[in-house]
Amino acid sequence: MLTVKTNEREFMSQVISWLNEFLGAGTYPFELASSDPSVKVSDKKTKFPDVQIWLNRLAQQGFCGWELKTPATAVDDTELLENAAEKASLLTIALLDLKNKVVKRKSEIDVHPETGLSKMEARLNINMIKGGLKVNIVPDECLISIDRRLIPEEDVEDARKELIDTLSSVADVRWEIEKVSSIPTVSPCEDPIVNELSTVVRQVTGGSGKFGEMGSGDLPHIVAEWGGKEFSLGVIRSECNIHGKDEFVYQKDIEDLAIVISRFISDP
Repeated sequence: MLTVKTNEREFMSQVISWLNEFLGAGTYPFELASSDPSVKVSDKKTKFPDVQIWLNRLAQQGFCGWELKTPATAVDDTELLENAAEKASLLTIALLDLKNKVVKRKSEIDVHPETGLSKMEARLNINMIKGGLKVNIVPDECLISIDRRLIPEEDVEDARKELIDTLSSVADVRWEIEKVSSIPTVSPCEDPIVNELSTVVRQVTGGSGKFGEMGSGDLPHIVAEWGGKEFSLGVIRSECNIHGKDEFVYQKDIEDLAIVISRFISDP
């Protein structure tokens, strides 16, 4: 069933609609009502009232501004004082405790030395927390986004159960899962063709190796349905800040990659 929650923005829009209907029906000195204008006051500060009543909008002659102080939930709601952001912090503490256990899990698969690690490691990161409408409103919901990276030795269902058990262990907090995206782990490709590619990389760049990468994608499972072999080759370095601010790759790496692919495909 679809659940719709009202908030201050919806209430503000309705109030402005009522005011303009009222002003348009009578002979009042006020022209109209609008929302969230930028208003400079006498102390040179800028205010952003929820509702602004105008004498003349074009001439920027305002009459008064209103700041709506309505909670995000009904005043008779028994859960009004349950601050969702504060409740979410309890879940966050439990997740961080779980993280301390998760990151200790090591794979048997080597990773590139530039990562500072020797083996692939499991990961659990709280990457986004969203909640609240304004500083003067008790938030009625808070969204926590979690990124759980599995090593090949782990199972998706076991990881999901571990997360749910952790959240369920927190008392007096109501929560629900909004969306889950998951990709099963895959074992490393041990086919001789990987050694052939590694040899080409060494010939072009002077260095090579077979390493695990803590990435994700649906290609391995598509290739498995095709009956093919899946392995990856790229130009990611530890300093490239992949998926982050100002991510980049070196031009020389791209040029070398083109040579590697060309030789790998064309050599018998």
